[in-house]
Formats: sequence, structure tokens, C-alpha cells
Amino acid sequence: MPLAFLERTVPGSHYELGESFVEQTYDGMTLLLTMHVSGAQSVVFEVLQYLRDIAEHLLIFMSSSRSMALYEACGKALKIYTDQHAGSVRRVDPTSEEDAYEDVVCVLQLLSNLITKDLVDQSDEPASEKDRDVKVTDVVFFGLKKVMPLMTEGLLQFPELATQYFSLVGFMVQTFSDKLSGLEPELFQQVVSSLVFGSQSTNSPVARNSLQAISVMAGHHVSEKVKGGEGLSAHLAVKPDLFLGILRTLLDMLMFQRSLWDRLDACSLAVLPLLVCEQEGFQRLAEELVASQPETVRPRLVKAFHKLHASHAACGGGLDRAGRRRFPEAMKEFTMSCRGFLQTK
Repeated sequence: MPLAFLERTVPGSHYELGESFVEQTYDGMTLLLTMHVSGAQSVVFEVLQYLRDIAEHLLIFMSSSRSMALYEACGKALKIYTDQHAGSVRRVDPTSEEDAYEDVVCVLQLLSNLITKDLVDQSDEPASEKDRDVKVTDVVFFGLKKVMPLMTEGLLQFPELATQYFSLVGFMVQTFSDKLSGLEPELFQQVVSSLVFGSQSTNSPVARNSLQAISVMAGHHVSEKVKGGEGLSAHLAVKPDLFLGILRTLLDMLMFQRSLWDRLDACSLAVLPLLVCEQEGFQRLAEELVASQPETVRPRLVKAFHKLHASHAACGGGLDRAGRRRFPEAMKEFTMSCRGFLQTK
């Protein structure tokens, strides 16, 4: 890692001098990027690598003002990078090495490194709460907005890239769920679509992480509504069946998909807040699923749904600790019962 030598291994003025030098390179990099925006993608890649390494090795030590300068430089570089790829379709060669897409991995690593400032801040002048909550998250969500159109299903077949991407999206949703209501509708839908796609991944950590993020997102909405807030109501006004669609996907996974047991608990904990959000919708969905099955199994499926509903009601019908502890057991019993008489895919 080329910037490892800049980590704070020496105190005082020597480190400050290095920090100052790094900050003074931003304007030069921006000019260089602007000059090469119509070509030389390798130049942009080199700059992104440089910014990634700065964020990895120096950011947690940077003062508030210097952190803001880095965020601004990253925002400019990300915009130029994505402008270069706007409208183009990334052709994926399944026989190629993952290194062929190292530029995308670099962008994801950069965004992941930036957000560490919110978790670890060892600067002598820590950023204010406003700086951390607004500036850092704004840059990272901006970066996600720019990079999401590049994340095709073909690209996500590469394990390292997929893990990096879904870890970042999941972390942002779980850590900054209070920011979701303020996202642009298009970006919010992209985030949700990514999580639903990730929940069905054959990569177990990716699937579990995506399901945990879905659980946090829906749980945040429930908690806000209980407190009299709006939660995600603005996004639900744009797409009223948002939670019901996710619930349908997860029930399909629980009842029919073969690859499930490595994520059953995570899936159950994602279903719980969705069920709280969509109690009437869940009843309709259950009726639809029953009607789609052969008549010979319908009575048993009705009985399984009734038992699940009764278990949820017995847990209090909410998201308290007791309910979160007991509902996965009820969901597991429902899943095993249904799989005993339904045809899995």
C-alpha cells in the first residue's frame, strides 16, 4: 500500500507536514482529471487509488477541515469517473480475472474507507456531529448513487466485488437508517433493489448481510411510526407495495428455494418487521400463496399460516426483544412444515 508510510507513526510537525502536502495535491488532481475527462481512464483510476489510500491511512487522523477537503476531492473524482462510464454497458467476460474490474472495486473501497471516519476519529480536532452526519454520509451516498448503475448482475458474480459492494450498502443502511428517508426516490429504490438481490445470493455472508439491512430498514420505519414520525412514508407514497414486494420475495425463499438454511434466522428477522408493516397485506399474500397451490395441500398451508399468525400475535405483534427472540423459532417451524409438503424449486 503506497501510503502506508504516512500513517501516524511519528508525532507532531512531521505528520502535520505530510498531511499538509497531501491536502495541497487535491487541486492539482482535480485539474489533471478535468484535462483527461474525455479519455485516459487510467489517469482517473490512478487518482482514485491515491484517494483510496489517503482515506485508508490518513483520514482517521485528519482534522475536520482537512477531512472536508478530502471529501470534496473524492466527490469530484467520483463524478468524473462515473461520467466517463455514463451510458456505457460494461461487458463482462465470465472467463476474465477479477482484476479486470479493479476500478470498480477501488471505488467501493474508497467509499468504505471514507465512512470509517464516522467510526474512528483520532484527530486532535474531531469533526463536529454535523460534519460527520452530513458530510461523510452525503459523499458516500453520492458515491453509491454514481456507482450503482455500473453494478450489473454480471459484475456481481465476482466474489470480491460482490462482497465489497453488498457490505458497503448493508453497512450504510444499518448504520444510517435515519438518513434513508432523505434519499432521492431513485437512489432509495436502487438501494432496496440491491438488498433484495443480495438476499438471494449464493454467497452466504452477502445474503445474511443484505437480510440484516432489510430488517433494520423496515424496523426503523416501524419504530418511527410508533413514535409518531414519518419513517419511510415518503418513499412508500411513491411505491406503496414496497414492503409487500420484499415480503413476497422472502416468503418465496422460505417456502420454495433450496438454498436457505444458511440464512434462515436472518430471513426470519427480516420478515418480522415487514409483517408488522404489512399485516393486512400479509393476509392477502397468504391467500394468494394458498390459491396458487394444488387443492390437496391448501388446507395444510392454511393451517401453517394460521399458526404463524397466532405465534406472531402471541409475541405481542411488535418488535420488542421477546418477539425478536421467539419469532424466528415460529418462522423456522412454519418453514419446515411447508417444505414438508410443498415442491421446492
